[in-house]
Amino acid sequence: MKLLYANRTPSDTLLLSELHELQRKHPQQLEVRFLVEQHAQNEQSTQTYNSNDVRKDDITFILGRPCAETIRGFLPSPFEP
Repeated sequence: MKLLYANRTPSDTLLLSELHELQRKHPQQLEVRFLVEQHAQNEQSTQTYNSNDVRKDDITFILGRPCAETIRGFLPSPFEP
């Protein structure tokens, strides 16, 4: 199962630690990609590594909004066997 989870900031992500833990325990069954519009400047644990990624603790957030390109880059083609 693949989940593209979009929020405004990392702090707005509900069930973040639970989803991350499930993904860590079951990497063959679950892949979660966390997408955020902006990183919160006031979050002490947030560091920007480049213009597209934000890390909070050991979770990577991709900066951007959901769009066709983001979805195509994450989900398999419907025509793949």
